[in-house]
Amino acid sequence: MGLVLFLVLAGLVVFCFVRLLYAKWVPPPSRKKDSFTPCGCVFDLDDTITCGSPEKAVSLCKERGCAIGINTARRFPWANDINLARMGFPENVLNFEDFVYNKSGTDIVQQKVEGLKKFQQKWKIPSPKDVLFFDDNLANLQGATDAGFTTISCSTGGTCGIREKQLKEANEFFLSRPGSQVASQKEKDKDQPGHPRTSGI
Repeated sequence: MGLVLFLVLAGLVVFCFVRLLYAKWVPPPSRKKDSFTPCGCVFDLDDTITCGSPEKAVSLCKERGCAIGINTARRFPWANDINLARMGFPENVLNFEDFVYNKSGTDIVQQKVEGLKKFQQKWKIPSPKDVLFFDDNLANLQGATDAGFTTISCSTGGTCGIREKQLKEANEFFLSRPGSQVASQKEKDKDQPGHPRTSGI
């Protein structure tokens, strides 16, 4: 029993050491000075991306050019129980650059909102309403809504996580943004008979 415990602790130490080295040497996404990001998608962990189809939401946010982050009530930046890379989360999340956690374990709503504000400011996202926040806790969602952020509840109808309902809401959010209707119509026009298509070369 003692040997097993020793091996587990040794494994955790090695894991944390590798993570720290990774975070130190992997550069953050490059951005031009004074540039801004049009939108952001921030995800809670437990009961938000631990069930359902979070990878679809991450993919959708990437397609729209959004910055992506994690904002969790966990007290440590530990997500080894969740394969974030397989879900498609970018390097700035995997190296914990945009991974907000609650060190004190208290004032969860306040900490969540503060994390969202810092995320918006860092990525120079024009408005809080341009940041889409996925969470399963109603208090967290209400706090974010009161601060002006756009929220999607991931706990509805007795189910948890990001499912078809949440994906539909996310799509509606993107379609409601300025210029999205024009882009959407252009995509539809491409599928119409006689519409000139660009070469794939």
